[in-house]
Amino acid sequence: MTDGLRVESRGDHELWTLARPARRNALDLALLAALGEARDRAVAAGCSVVVLAAEGDVFCAGFDLGDLRRLEVREGQLPSSPLHDLIARFDPLPFTLITAIQGPAHG
Repeated sequence: MTDGLRVESRGDHELWTLARPARRNALDLALLAALGEARDRAVAAGCSVVVLAAEGDVFCAGFDLGDLRRLEVREGQLPSSPLHDLIARFDPLPFTLITAIQGPAHG
């Protein structure tokens, strides 16, 4: 796992774990892509429930500001567009999403 997301399938439900504790589980571009791919796989598999958890003391520090330099920002586009695009893909969902927040969550 190099994208920072661990996915465990358990029948008709899945456990997704943000796994970047050294970066306080900040959402970088690779993790955003991994979340989008996990969503698509869960939909295709007919998953009914996904639990989203995180490793470490911080659930999520928000967008990884180190990745802002990697974004190609066009006029009229917000630098956070990849995050907004992912959020749009999660609304609505054909499965129940439970977020197990065990610490600070920013963003």
